[in-house]
Amino acid sequence: NLFLSLFFYFALRRGDKIFSLISRIIVFFTRKKKSDKVTRVLNKIDKLKKDYSDCSALIAGSHAVILRSLFWNLLTRFSQIAVPMFLFLSLGGSFKTSVTVFVNQTLTSIGSNIIPIPGAMGISDYLLIDGFTPMMGRDMAFQFDLLSRGISFYICVILSGIITLIGYIVGRRKNDRRL
Repeated sequence: NLFLSLFFYFALRRGDKIFSLISRIIVFFTRKKKSDKVTRVLNKIDKLKKDYSDCSALIAGSHAVILRSLFWNLLTRFSQIAVPMFLFLSLGGSFKTSVTVFVNQTLTSIGSNIIPIPGAMGISDYLLIDGFTPMMGRDMAFQFDLLSRGISFYICVILSGIITLIGYIVGRRKNDRRL
């Protein structure tokens, strides 16, 4: 994590070095073929470099935006992780056991984030069912897992899709008015 943090900090502050490295690699591999296509690719990289510089300067200069983004990200993560706990409470579970449900969900989220993508969902389901079984029995643990996943994941995906669609429609209307 420390290496990645340093890399991203370096990328934020010294993005020009990264883009010059990319340009040198492209020039090296296309040294024998000086074509118009290579020039177009290098021009695109220069445009990306300028856009990246503008964006990184905006991010680096405004700590409030970063802190606000961090706050909303943490709040979103907490609300998704807390769904099984509140679901357990709504089904008549005790508060003391609901804390165990919350801890189990937190550890499962960490575990599924560490596992590579093709197996993460299966591992997540296995960890949740394995953790919930001692508290509520195997059959109830399966049902509880499906219900909590339906609420925390699929509703989030649906809401994100609706918000994206609304943003697209509003953005398109603004562009139509300008024309």
